Amino acid sequence: MSRWRRVTAATLLLALAVFVAVPGAQGQFWVLVNGALNYTGPVTVNGVTTHNVNAIAATSMDGLILANNTDATAGIPVQQSPRLRLRSNVWNTTAVAATNTNDWVIENLPTSAAVPSSRLMFKASLNGAAYVTPLTLDTAGTVVANGSITAATFLTAGPSSFFTWEYASRNRFSAPADGQANLNNFAVTSGVGLDFNTDSTLKIRTRAQTGYATVDALAYQTSGVPGVGFALAHANPADQTGNATATLKMNGLGAAAAPCTITPTSTGRVIFTVTGDLTNSTILDGVTYKLVYGTGAAPANAATATGTVISATRSVAVSTATQKQGFSVTASATGLSLVATWFDLQIADVTGGTASVSNIDCTAYEI
Repeated sequence: MSRWRRVTAATLLLALAVFVAVPGAQGQFWVLVNGALNYTGPVTVNGVTTHNVNAIAATSMDGLILANNTDATAGIPVQQSPRLRLRSNVWNTTAVAATNTNDWVIENLPTSAAVPSSRLMFKASLNGAAYVTPLTLDTAGTVVANGSITAATFLTAGPSSFFTWEYASRNRFSAPADGQANLNNFAVTSGVGLDFNTDSTLKIRTRAQTGYATVDALAYQTSGVPGVGFALAHANPADQTGNATATLKMNGLGAAAAPCTITPTSTGRVIFTVTGDLTNSTILDGVTYKLVYGTGAAPANAATATGTVISATRSVAVSTATQKQGFSVTASATGLSLVATWFDLQIADVTGGTASVSNIDCTAYEI
């Protein structure tokens, strides 16, 4: 009797397996093994398929497994996962109008290494063309999108992380603190900081956000000193020896102990002004003078006339010997290099005597 029951049960199980075998999959059967239904071969299901795995309260569990159980070897170090394919059909509206298949697949691509990793690949194919990979996600959490990413609300990065252009090769954008942002090269060895903690005020800072950076835009450059964007210089050089000839010679203001010099920092556009008193040792004689500037070593007193002339030639007469006649001369220059620049007077007597300048104030400022 026991043997009869066993034979009967086996027959019923075989009949059930044949009954539920997938149509078209001839010679292949479902087999019940340890409570699980195992099947080898392709399966086609037309219609909705529902697979319920209930009572999962705390820890998730597998519901559907697509597995490649072939071991990797040194010779074949990677065994990829089976992929999940989602197919749709779409009407192509080109001149040769037709229906096209449109496929997306999701697959797990491992990488062999001392510490293996993998990428979750999202691939697409139109009408049987080669698959392209618009998006990947690796085990380190790096997402690579080969197109634009649009966020309905925010794109969020960790406090010590970066937004990076051109994956692993280009610039990085970071936020060291609230109200601050840094633009860096990829190695984070150079860059500039932006500070906007004060409403309606933007501060251009160093990457450390501890000082001010230099802004250079073609000919416009501002220094990194707070409140100083343009150069300003003023001096009161000592009275220099006069010129007893009618040939213009340098007064030596640029080489004096308190020299008339300026170093442009921004635009290279400078206004020069020299004021003081003119005198001649001869009654009814006078002083001829010009305003000049230059770079390099400043000429000494009584040196041959040199420099770039930026004013008209002027002459002042005096009615008595050693009478002092106040004067002021102002002129401008553009396109100056951002280096030390001296400015000076060329002076000479008109017809005789000794022409001299005293009580000098020299001022230069950049605009």
